[in-house]
Amino acid sequence: MWVKLVYARDHVPQRPGVYVVRWVRDGKPVRIPRVLAVDEKGILYIGSAGGLRDGVNSLVKGLRRPEHKAHAAALMYHFFGLDRHIKLEEMEVSWATFGSYKEAEEQEWAALKFYADRYGEVPPLNRQLDKKLFHVHVLGLADILPAPLPKLDSRLAQLIA
Repeated sequence: MWVKLVYARDHVPQRPGVYVVRWVRDGKPVRIPRVLAVDEKGILYIGSAGGLRDGVNSLVKGLRRPEHKAHAAALMYHFFGLDRHIKLEEMEVSWATFGSYKEAEEQEWAALKFYADRYGEVPPLNRQLDKKLFHVHVLGLADILPAPLPKLDSRLAQLIA
């Protein structure tokens, strides 16, 4: 289920999970050209939180107004000037809950790896991960990621594939 990001606090549970934010115009996902393929679902961000409602609320607060301690994805949104092109009202969120924050984090990494394998890069608001992924894949510092990465949960695969 996708809901408008600005109304998410009324829908998102306060449980560990992974959330996915997409860009929508006129009720349809906006196509985003990526390195290897076009993302037909308009995925902007994939994140995890120990309490989904708190994580999503933090993101919304930062998207509305950049602050020093804002959500990392919100900082990317403002830093790269996406706030001039993508309105907060054009964002939707969906999520999958998990039994623990550790499981949610592992599924976040699996979802990001799945996305990057398919499109050649991470979603635009996950750009802060590029350095970390470089260290993992190029320099071989695999201790940053859970090893081995778990199989991507089918609920998340449906959201981002």
